[in-house]
Amino acid sequence: MATKPKEVPCEEVIDWVDDLQAWLIGRKLAKRSDGALATSFNVLAKYPDESTLEHVVARCIYDLEMFLAAARRRDSEIRAPHLEPLSDEEQSLLFDDGPEVETDKAIRAFDPKLAHLERLIRRIAIRKVQRAKLKGVDAKVMSDTLLETKFFASRAIEQIELVRRKLALVGEAIQTMCPALPDDEVTLSGWRKLERSVRKRLRAAGYEAATPERSR
Repeated sequence: MATKPKEVPCEEVIDWVDDLQAWLIGRKLAKRSDGALATSFNVLAKYPDESTLEHVVARCIYDLEMFLAAARRRDSEIRAPHLEPLSDEEQSLLFDDGPEVETDKAIRAFDPKLAHLERLIRRIAIRKVQRAKLKGVDAKVMSDTLLETKFFASRAIEQIELVRRKLALVGEAIQTMCPALPDDEVTLSGWRKLERSVRKRLRAAGYEAATPERSR
């Protein structure tokens, strides 16, 4: 029986967003009345250089908000109070990943079918050789049958592997193109992975929660 994935601790994600947003507010880069996403977009526009601390903080807020939105979407809480007011179209563009999820599932659905097809090809090849033996063909015919069967079966399996690699590239392109899909799986383990990434990025950029406010 499959184990049900543990729920994402949304309060932890919210605490991270609040702390990072407060840091930006303390540096006069955001207002308390601004929503987290609005804050992130504004700071990213002001600091496009990815090496700057401000950019890293704003990008972490964006990643956390996208993960939080995906977790809430899974729980049918798209319009949670924590999210700033957005129009229906804006909410759909930012948080509705229905088409992306359906595409991802469609791509993944090919893998078990390709694996099944590969097993069938191997089985057919074995049966062809066994059928030749059963007919009692001479050694020359048997050798030719074995070589021919191995050649065509190998070529067919190579083509299946080629299809598998091409589908993987399609999946990568979709994930890269679609911002509505979070990079990390919406599970507890996915959250821990994202949290470690956020900590690492912030630490490398020199982030300190107690950084003093900028002078006006």
